[in-house]
Amino acid sequence: MKLHQFLLPGLLLLAGAAQAQNTFSIGPVLGGNLATQHIAADNAPSLHYHLDWLAGAQANLSWGKFAVQPALLLSQKGYKHDVDIYYRDGQNLPTGPVTIHHNLRLSYLTLPVNFAYAPLGAKTGPQLFAGPYVSVLLGGRDVHTDTSNLPTDATVTDRLLVAESIDINSGHTGFRRFDAGLQGGVGYRYEAFLLQASYSLGLRTTIPTYTDNGAPPTDANFYNRAFQLSLAYLFGGAK
Repeated sequence: MKLHQFLLPGLLLLAGAAQAQNTFSIGPVLGGNLATQHIAADNAPSLHYHLDWLAGAQANLSWGKFAVQPALLLSQKGYKHDVDIYYRDGQNLPTGPVTIHHNLRLSYLTLPVNFAYAPLGAKTGPQLFAGPYVSVLLGGRDVHTDTSNLPTDATVTDRLLVAESIDINSGHTGFRRFDAGLQGGVGYRYEAFLLQASYSLGLRTTIPTYTDNGAPPTDANFYNRAFQLSLAYLFGGAK
């Protein structure tokens, strides 16, 4: 066998391996959340969507038509909710309602890990992706505004507790520290830019257990929901 006939299969294998080699890129990401929470209960009120931002770092490890895309994000979620309060005057006649507008903002440190499929290749073109996420609640606040017939609207900001359980008699409200769930969506990669639109589905209730002096605990099941849009600029690995 001639030398070139011996080397040719090996060169073909090396060329194939070079084309299939992994490519790693990483960079900043910015975007927004259109978030709310779902209450898993009969006749539960509907909570309104809250628009806020997300920012952090996005990574992409691709090979061929597939990629793994972890990120570390500071993500603002929450919801809006209107509460009508009815008062009575000295003759016991209704005078309301007074509408209280609640705007809850929850600051999460979130680690999503998406698995992407790109039919035209992971470096350029459309993508489908899905994967899990875990989040840690750093803090939150409830900004509520009284829009009754006052000279000016009264706005109060309350800090929310981060706890797994709360004494119901304390007068405090809060949310659990840890959240986890799934997200999925579509994206498009053009050179170093990665645009993604997704929907995230929380699978762990965000409301802590409320206890009452040794009585059986009461709790409700609230779950994070959010539409997300983000744009990342990835250094390295682009065509």
